[in-house]
Amino acid sequence: MTDSPRILLVEDEAVTLVDLERILTRYGYQVVARASTGGEAVESAQAHRPDLVLMDIRLRGEMDGIEAAEKIKVAYNIPVVYMSAYADEQTLARAKETAPHAYITKPYNERVLRITLDTALSRHRLETQLLQNEKLLEATVNSIGAAVFTLNSRLKVRLANPPACNHFFSDSSCSKNFHIDNVFELEDPVTGEKPTIAELIDIMSRQTDITDVYEHEYIVSPRAETPQTEGRREYSEGLQERFQRAILRINAINSGSWNGTPVEGDEAAFVLTIRDTTELHRTELQKQVFATVIENSGEPVILCRYDGTIHHWNRGAELLFGYSQEEAEGRSFSMLLPPYQPNELPDIFERIADGVDGQEYETVAQRRNGAVREVSLSIMPIHLEQIESGLVSVFVRDITERKRLEWEATNMANRERRRIGEELHDSLGQMLTGLSFKVKALQDTYDGKSEGQETLSEAGDLVKTALKKTRELSRGLVPDGPRPQQLPNALRMLAAAMSDQYQQQVDLALEEELSFDDENVAHHLFLIAREAVYNAYQHARARKIWIELHQEDTEIILVIGDDGIGLPEAIPTGLGIQVMRYRANMIGAYFEVFSVPEGGSRVVCRLPWPKGESS
Repeated sequence: MTDSPRILLVEDEAVTLVDLERILTRYGYQVVARASTGGEAVESAQAHRPDLVLMDIRLRGEMDGIEAAEKIKVAYNIPVVYMSAYADEQTLARAKETAPHAYITKPYNERVLRITLDTALSRHRLETQLLQNEKLLEATVNSIGAAVFTLNSRLKVRLANPPACNHFFSDSSCSKNFHIDNVFELEDPVTGEKPTIAELIDIMSRQTDITDVYEHEYIVSPRAETPQTEGRREYSEGLQERFQRAILRINAINSGSWNGTPVEGDEAAFVLTIRDTTELHRTELQKQVFATVIENSGEPVILCRYDGTIHHWNRGAELLFGYSQEEAEGRSFSMLLPPYQPNELPDIFERIADGVDGQEYETVAQRRNGAVREVSLSIMPIHLEQIESGLVSVFVRDITERKRLEWEATNMANRERRRIGEELHDSLGQMLTGLSFKVKALQDTYDGKSEGQETLSEAGDLVKTALKKTRELSRGLVPDGPRPQQLPNALRMLAAAMSDQYQQQVDLALEEELSFDDENVAHHLFLIAREAVYNAYQHARARKIWIELHQEDTEIILVIGDDGIGLPEAIPTGLGIQVMRYRANMIGAYFEVFSVPEGGSRVVCRLPWPKGESS
């Protein structure tokens, strides 16, 4: 392949054709085809797609060179240089209509011929590049979301891109000759002033530091009707709503724009760009409102990164924990946890980073002065495009008083339940036992006598049934749960009961020295263990169940495991699990239930409990 310009020669005189080919070849051109008629010229142009056509105007046949050149330019955009011995006005006029790249008269000069062809080829390359740039610019302007107007020096609309047409006109025609100040109205959102485009351009021209660019934010409203020199055109139907906020930019692109001098040929003098910032403004306003509400809220709100680093610390957090914003931001959230408290937050943050929606979490937190508060944490990911990613929001509620009231209510309920159970056992139960003895004595007295014997027998059975029900009620109200110092022993009794009643073996691994000053702690741990053991027996089809209870440095751990079928893929949220979770929360313990890969499930309750607190 050669880089030499490829020429199509169209000449009906054989001698001239040979001479032209000799000259062109000597100067480095490549003659790719020859033609002697207009029809042959069009066919050769289609077949060879030359870089230029050197065309004789007078050709044999029905189609002359001018008609053939017009067909070639329209179909293939190939430049044409005319060559003719005729230079009369009529011929020149016809040739001009086809916009040739040059015109050479015969007889021709070799040097002039070469310069003319080189100039025509260069001009065509520049025109082709310019056309490509114009198409690229047009595609770019049409594809951007902003409304773009091109104005002449009289501020009449010369061009408008599709967003401008669609927003400010009722159809896509965007007729020219609209004065821009009749297309839309401006209003300054701060001052309320309503300048026109003409006034703004006048201000630009009178500035001492003359600039070609003006930019400001306005409310932009389409006008409902536009007066024109030809009359009035109504087009209110179909107009879009106004831009509540938009950046107006005026670019002066012609030096004659400033004095309003008419630019010949209706050339562009100004480019107006209107970029809708309504949503951006609304988002910024919402962010400001959100930030104000969060900052001034009495509730603590903390923003953390996924690694637990505190990113933002509001006034509510300062009041609850005693740390200032400067002291807290940049430190780890773990600083709020007592040394003995298991830190579950890294796992929670990691799950949120992996796509979990959020989690509610109850724990204890330590203030700057060392005081410990019970808190509820609502941890949620932040999914806002305008806000830095990789953040989670932590809403903190101080539930110390609520937990204290719940604890007192539970204690009162337990004491009342125990009192009623003991009353049933010690009072009503004893009375029924005495009544049973009386009935038995009467039966012995009337032994062998038919009269009244059957009635006494029925009365004795009723008394026995009532006594049995009373004892069952008493055991229900005074459950088998342990006293503070009896949790390990109560768990052994639970295992024995499972073996006696259901023939289900329950293995134990218990730290015998564990005891608690608070009855409720032992009581709730026992009830969690009992519920988990019953669930494993009834639903897991387990062959083996075991209970572990031991103390580590900062916590007491209760584990109930089995080798059954495990949990379904979606962790069940039945009443049993909800009750166990509630009991764990009541004593400030961390609760989880999960399946294990080797088969079976685990129920784990971890109670913060530094060594030395159990006795």
